[in-house]
Amino acid sequence: MAVLKKKIPASTLPEVVVASVIWLLFFFLTLNILVYVGTSRTDNSDLLTAEMELLTCRAEAELLGENETVVHSYEWGEIEIRKERYGEAIVRVRLKAVIGKEGKEIGYTYLVFEKNSNQPKR
Repeated sequence: MAVLKKKIPASTLPEVVVASVIWLLFFFLTLNILVYVGTSRTDNSDLLTAEMELLTCRAEAELLGENETVVHSYEWGEIEIRKERYGEAIVRVRLKAVIGKEGKEIGYTYLVFEKNSNQPKR
């Protein structure tokens, strides 16, 4: 075992008490935050389900006619698919999901160039 050749200065009692109180407060606050985060989980299952359904509805949106709107109802809410003319050879597709009684909405809007149009290519 090694022997110390020099004396190490010790802390005084008030310093030790203050340091202990600081560590105790830090531990208490951290524990409260962890308990709060662990118990405050929200149920996002409807949101995730709506997102997946929106992705599957993109293929159906391509099959719709011009200026056509379709609404699908589900347990968690409904999806509205709307296809409308945007330009000469461009169609705008809007997918909107309304979730639950709260009325949360998520959606996508994108433009599609019509391949079968008779427009000259530039």
